[in-house]
Order: sequence, then C-alpha cells, then structure tokens
Amino acid sequence: MKKAVWLKPDNMEQWDAFVDQHAFGWICHLSSWKKVIEKSFKHIKGHFLALYDEESDRILAGLPIYTVKSRLTGTRLVSAPFASLFDPLISSNKDIEILLPFILDLYKKNSSSYVEIRSTFSGLMGHNPEIGVSKSVKHHYITLDRPPEDLKKTFHRTAVRQLISKALRSQLQLRIGEKVDDLAQFYSLYFRTRKRIGLPPIPYLYFKSLMDVYGFSGDVTFLFADYNSEPVAGLMVFKYNNKVSLELIGNNEKYSKLYPFHFLYWHAILMASADGCEILSFGKTFKNNKTLIQFKNRWGTRVEETPVFFYPVPVAEKYGTKKSSWKYKVIRKSSAIVPDFLFQLIGNFCYRHMG
Repeated sequence: MKKAVWLKPDNMEQWDAFVDQHAFGWICHLSSWKKVIEKSFKHIKGHFLALYDEESDRILAGLPIYTVKSRLTGTRLVSAPFASLFDPLISSNKDIEILLPFILDLYKKNSSSYVEIRSTFSGLMGHNPEIGVSKSVKHHYITLDRPPEDLKKTFHRTAVRQLISKALRSQLQLRIGEKVDDLAQFYSLYFRTRKRIGLPPIPYLYFKSLMDVYGFSGDVTFLFADYNSEPVAGLMVFKYNNKVSLELIGNNEKYSKLYPFHFLYWHAILMASADGCEILSFGKTFKNNKTLIQFKNRWGTRVEETPVFFYPVPVAEKYGTKKSSWKYKVIRKSSAIVPDFLFQLIGNFCYRHMG
C-alpha cells in the first residue's frame, strides 16, 4: 500500500538517501539545498512530499515543493527555486497522480496563485487536463561517453575548438577556489558581467549560503581563469552523482580576447570526465534567446525541450512571455546604467519576489 506524506525534519536523512539513489536525484532535491534557499531568501519555505511503501517504510517517490511569498507577485508553489536541473523524483505517471492532490491541497491552503513544477530529463506528469504545459525552454547538455579529445571533435571548429586552442596558448592558469576570498572574487566577476548585460545579480547572500552549507566540498566548485595572478573569469559548477552543471559565470571584459569562458568550459569538461560523470549540462535557455542557444549549440550539445508544468492551465501560456514583457525590458535597461549600489538594490528587490 502506498501513501503520500509531508516529511518532517527527522525524516531528512532517509530523504537524502532516497535522492542519492534515484536516477534523477540532484543537489537541488537535497535537504541541504532547502537550507541554502531558506538562508538566502526569507520569503521562500521548503517542503518535502514523499510517497511511501507502508509495508517496507521505504520512500518510493517524492517532490520538494517551495512556497514563495511576495506582496508584489503573490504566493505560489515552485519545484524547485533556482534549480537549473530538476525533475520530480518519480518512476511513473501513477506516482505523480498520487502526489498531485497533496500539492493542490497545499495550493488551496496557501491561497496560491499557481503551482509550477519543472522538469529536465523525466518529462513525466501524465496527461492530466487540469495541468498546463509550457515548452518554451530548451536544455543543452553533452554526454561524457567518450574521451574529451574525441568529444572536442563535435565542437564547432572556428567558434569553439580554435578558441579553446587560443585560450590554452594565452598563459591563462586554471585555479580551483578553496578559500573564503575566492567567493568574493567570483561574485565581483559575476556582478560586473550581469551589469554589463543588464541582468540583476542574485544577492551575495545566496553564494555565501552555498559556501556555509557545502563549503569547498566539490558539490559546489568555483573555477577561475587567472592571468598574471589576476582572476579574469570565474565559473560556478554543481556536481552530484553522475551529473555536472555549469551554473553561473563572470569575467573581466578587458581580457575577453583571451577567451577565458572557453578555457573554463573546456576544463570543466575535462574535470567532469576525469571524475567519471556521465552528463554535463549547459543549463536551460528560453527559446527566444537565439544568441545563447547558438553559443550552446556550437559545443556539440544535445538539445531537448524541457516541459514546465502549471496549475491552473492558463498560467502555462504566459510562462514563455516573461522576458518579452515591458517590466522585464525596463529592468534590463535600467540595470545597465545605474550606479553599482542601485544595481545591487535592484537585484535584491527582484530576487525578493522571485523563486
């Protein structure tokens, strides 16, 4: 007999063990991720819904779901905030059919405006007519099923392979972050890059919380490209089980002709391959971001639509239009021109209402 229950704090060890053995298990499913999110964003509260086998007291399926409260955008349920990779930890549509009523019950109790459940590899949510589906996001990834030099042959010759070669000849040095000062160095590079492209920065507290929870354990890694002992680019990488994801990046534009991004991506691929990982994710991209999609395509990536599921149905139709809204455009234009302290405040404000 199966039963769905909301887990309590003393169930977290069992939950994490379940995540660790599940094919779709990822760092953003763990109870430690909940700690990161709740330390970083006071308006977000995490819950874990599990499907138990009553006879064996074993978790069969599950889903972290987060309540995101905002006076500006309302209350909503999201699974899972700030996760570049995510899947419901289920093995069949029957699992989600049992879990969904509990999620919708929480939706009603919280007077939520909608429920959002993200997916990457599973795509399992059935064909429930009450659930809307948006297919406005693409996921790019490579499978590490061959030696890196063979994999490199699938990269675009002039736009990737030649630039990797130039970067390797440019006297850039790879460095792995291992001390507190490295976090500040990464955030400075990330902050400058976000301002240059007009995107509000995630608050520094998020990165500090990552380090407070994970430290420099290898689950969260900061890679740096140094030139003459100066960090000119940084890349944040997540690793869990057999997967690696390239999360956030920043650079000093003055050194862009050294191609530090290509340098860091290539070294991330080498490291993931050496660690025996099977999948390296370049993250998700909205379909209308043609420039970023082209960049990722040139790395020989596989491309898949990643459905995002919504309740009620009409919310799904609006999901892909967020970045074309006038509010989004105003924020981008103002972010690029305001002083740094105002830019930081814009980031704090935006992420206070996001999830």
